[in-house]
Order: sequence, then structure tokens, then C-alpha cells
Amino acid sequence: MEQRLLRYIMTPAMAATWILGIALVLMGQWFTAGWFHAKFVLVIAMTITQGLMSAWATDFRHDRNKRPQKFYRIANEIPTVLMIVIDTVTSGSALKGKIIIRSIGAMLRTAVVVSVACLIPTSSTRRPTTRR
Repeated sequence: MEQRLLRYIMTPAMAATWILGIALVLMGQWFTAGWFHAKFVLVIAMTITQGLMSAWATDFRHDRNKRPQKFYRIANEIPTVLMIVIDTVTSGSALKGKIIIRSIGAMLRTAVVVSVACLIPTSSTRRPTTRR
């Protein structure tokens, strides 16, 4: 299930976020805006978070988990906090007529956060092995 989330939801949503974000910056020419620099750093942090969580999912799949359950519970909240901060950074800077584009971006970010939240297991215990 985790691999399907990564392959069909998280990776395309992150790619779309990057492609649409770069297109918007080029169209609006916001390279010098302070909020753009802050948002860019936060989106990079979100991308790194997605990469880490996909690596952790691989570790779980191969029974290489070495972290306690509390670590994953805290790490599970990072994308939500990043999403809120990313949305807050540009809340006052959207131009008229760009509301629809911002809504699409918010939906994509929500898809990534929901996918990441589903990716992290809630228990650090190993899967039971079945004897044949």
C-alpha cells in the first residue's frame, strides 16, 4: 500500500507542485520577492521530508526499522506544519485572479500531506511472520 501511495499519489503531486510553482514564478516574475525565498526554502524542506519518509517506508518493508514509535509520531506532523507555514507565507501576497491557482496548489499540497500521513506506520513493531 505504501508503495502505491508513493508511486501514484505522492510523487506525481510533488512533481506537479514543482512544475506549477516554477511556472507561476516565471509568469509572475517573483524572484526578488522575500516571500518567494521563504516559500522556496519551505517547499525544498517538504521535498526532503517526502524523500525521508519514502526511505523510512522502504526500511519498514525490509524490516530495517531502528527508530522508536515516538519518532514516527512526531515526524508524521512535520508535513502538516510545513503545509500550514507554506500557505501562510503567501496568504497576503496572492494577486487578484490567482486565487484559483493557489487553490490548486493547496489541493496538491493537501494530497501530499495526506499521502505522507498514510505512509508512516503507527507502530514500530515488526510484522508477524506466518509459518507454512
